[in-house]
This record gives sequence, C-alpha cells and structure tokens, in this order.
Amino acid sequence: MSISGRSNSNSSTVAARKFVDSKDDVPRLFLIAPTFEEPLIKGPYKPIRILLPCQAPSASHGDEDAVHMTSHNGYTIKNPNDFMHNNKDAVKMMGTLTSYFAIAANIVNGIQGIPGQGGVDLVVQVAGSIANTVDNRTYLNNTGLDTSSLFEKHMATENHQREALKILLRAASASDPTQSMTGELNGVVLNNGRTIWVCKECYDSMLKGEQIKSDYHVSLSDYENLTRRAPTVNVMLKDSASLIIFTGALRNHPHPQKVTIRIAPEYFEAPERSHRAALASYLSLFGDLAAAIYRHRVTSLELHGKSDKGYTYVHMQSVLKCASLEHLTITGMPLFLQGTEIPKDCKTLTRLVLDGVRVDSEQAANNLRSLILANQSLTYLRLTRAGFTPVSLDVLVLDTNKQNQNLFKKLHYLNISDNCLDVVAATTLVAMAFKNNDLTHLDISGNSRIGDSGCRAILTLLRERSSRLVELNTDRTGIEWRTREEIKQLLNSPR
Repeated sequence: MSISGRSNSNSSTVAARKFVDSKDDVPRLFLIAPTFEEPLIKGPYKPIRILLPCQAPSASHGDEDAVHMTSHNGYTIKNPNDFMHNNKDAVKMMGTLTSYFAIAANIVNGIQGIPGQGGVDLVVQVAGSIANTVDNRTYLNNTGLDTSSLFEKHMATENHQREALKILLRAASASDPTQSMTGELNGVVLNNGRTIWVCKECYDSMLKGEQIKSDYHVSLSDYENLTRRAPTVNVMLKDSASLIIFTGALRNHPHPQKVTIRIAPEYFEAPERSHRAALASYLSLFGDLAAAIYRHRVTSLELHGKSDKGYTYVHMQSVLKCASLEHLTITGMPLFLQGTEIPKDCKTLTRLVLDGVRVDSEQAANNLRSLILANQSLTYLRLTRAGFTPVSLDVLVLDTNKQNQNLFKKLHYLNISDNCLDVVAATTLVAMAFKNNDLTHLDISGNSRIGDSGCRAILTLLRERSSRLVELNTDRTGIEWRTREEIKQLLNSPR
C-alpha cells in the first residue's frame, strides 16, 4: 500500500514521503524494564519486561533516536529460569543479545522489590547492586555491557539478533497465544529504505499526512517516572497512554504513601474527547485509576485537574474509599462532590483542600457536610472557588448551635477565599468559625462583595468571639485602610 504525506512548513509532519507497509514480523527497537509482577517460580532470575516504543517521532523530527512510549504493557518473561533452560541451544546463537537479557534479569534481581527512594536514580541502585556481587560484575565485564543499559533503547539489527528477539517475545507471549509480537505497532518502510514501527495513532496521522502530535507523547523519561516504585509518587498525566501506564504501575506498586497527580487539561479537556464514546472511555480509565489509589494505604493524595465542567473525572470521587487518607487535595474537578451519596470510608483526614470543586447544590453541600463531620481530626480546611449558592450555604450552616454539628469546630486554619461571598454569607460563615476557640488562621480574601461594611461586621465578631486568631486575610474584599488597621491592631493586642 502506498502512503503519501502532505507537507507543512509550520508543523512537525511526515512531509512529501511515500511509505509502504513493512514485511517484517517483529520490531527491531526494544527496551528492557523491570516488571510489575513477582516471579511465578523462585530462581536465580527475576522476570523482565520487553517494551516496544513507537518510532514515528524519528520520522517527523529527523532524529532517528526519537521515540515515544505507548500504553501497551510490553512482554514479560514470567519465568526466565525456564526460558534459559528451554532455549539453551538458541542461547549460543543469540550471542550478545541473549547475554544482555541474562544480565538485565540479574540486575533486576538485585533491585526488584527494594523500596524506591525519591530522587535516587535507577542506575545508581543498579550500580550499587552490581558492586556487591562479584560474579555479576565479572559477567558484566565479559559481555562488555554496563548497568546504564537498563531502560535504554537497543536495536536488533543483525538477523541472529532479530531471531533472538522473536524467541524472547514468543516466550513472553506463550501464556496468551492470541497476543501479537508487535506491541500493537505497525511496521512502515520510509522512502529512504528505513523501517520503523509506529503506534496506531501515529500510523493514522502518517496515512493522512497530518501532524504527529508529540506534545502529549510519553517520553522514555516520562515512562520511568510513571512506573517508579517509590513511597512518594509525583506524576503528570499527559494523555491516555500515560494514564493507562500509571494506573497499571500504581496497581502493582507495593507501598505508595504520598501520591500527587497532575492532569493535562489541554489533552483531556479537548473538544474531540467530549463526545459520548470518548467520554465513556475516559470515565472508565479514570475510574480504574481511582480504584488503583483506594486499594492502597495512601496517606496523602493530591489530584490536580483544570476543568470547567469536570465530567471526565466524575469517578475520581471513589478515592474517598481510601480509609487511610490523612491529607487530601482536589483541584479543578468541579463535580467531585456531586452525586446522591459519596463514599464514607475516609474518616482520618487532618487536612482537606477543595479548590474548584463546586458546592452549588443541596446535594453537593450535604456531601461536603458529611465528609467534614466524618473527619473529627480535621484541623486544616480550604474551600475555594466553590461556587456557593444560598441553598448550599443554608445546608452548611444548618444546626450550627449544636456543637457536634458545627463544621468548623476543631479547625486551626480555614480558607474560604475566592467564593464571591456577600456580606450575609461571609459573616454567617465567619460567625460559625469563631465559635471554635482553636481557630488561629482565617482567609476570606478575594470576596469583593463583602465590602468594607462586611469587614467591619467581621471585626465586631472578632472582638466578641475570637480570642486565638492571629491572622485574618482580607485582601481583595473591598476593605478600607482604617478597618484593616483596626483588625491588625486587634490581632496584635492581648485578648
């Protein structure tokens, strides 16, 4: 099949090229990575995973080394001991390539299952493991390979190397005969005779002569970070591939404790992903991610979106099933508190931040109320850009005269900034907060409708009801200089 591209001088495209489908039956470029699973049978080697990256960026950018990772899980040799035994005749023919896999297995054997440490590069861990094993070090020198080979790209160029790779892929896919050995990639021969293997999305773009959108591709360094098994996890989800890769890695993570996830709105909020079929797919993927989170004993979780509507992230509400959470931050997920009933497993929070989570309905307010009351140790609360309405505020201040119903009764820090609160709403919430004698910090900034009259009403409440407040932020409320100075003097005087 002939494929032609259209040139575009202002974008990264596969321009003015002709392509034909490759007759090769296996990609040549591969990487080795640690696996997520433990070995089926104990032995001298741990399982290893073969990853096949998409090479389309190398055609569009003119850099033959440019690749991106796909959502394919790769190929795991689950029982490398049997593999080495069953293929001993082929091992002699495979030469350097097989030696590489054997060494990779030994390297992984030294690091698999060891808790990762934030900021420690994988190569450093590998080097330390090798340095402690004389046999491995000798084996390493004899084959001329080094520890930095793990997670690096390797090309099977010779026929015997390609045959070796086929044998390895067959061994990895033996448990699933229907699985192909191409990593769901398509082989393409460029007009210069070079063969590359590309993912379906890039293949379709090349067919149409369209731009290969590399902004959201998962680079090799991205992939390493997404799959790193450290107690502290901090990732950026740039596209569906990164979401799938990270979910799989997190599902098999032994002990994540602090998880921070940032979601690229430019990709997930794009109009083409809002139609019904695409939305259903992403709802499912984010639901899988939420499940991977709440099945662990995570103590700190931050989810940072940037959405106006938030339909894509509705199922992320399931993270509230995580009973071990102590710190929870949700930003830019407007519908997080929507629904008839939120999970009630989360009861140990000491810090809760909800920014851009809408509390504009009776149901959302009831859900927020239930969440706060269920967490009796909560001392830090931030509710910003919540879109409060009279109806939702009525729910939040319901029965405040009952001590066990006051949402702010144990708080040390309360931030209700940037909520478009008027005088009545602001003074009602502040009065409720001042019933708590432990409150030391209050932020009402960014509520310009309060005005100076509202700030003076809050000053009166401060004089009458609060004895421990040390900071009151009134920026961008319409407060006048005189009122600000009176508040400052009161906070600095003994009470």
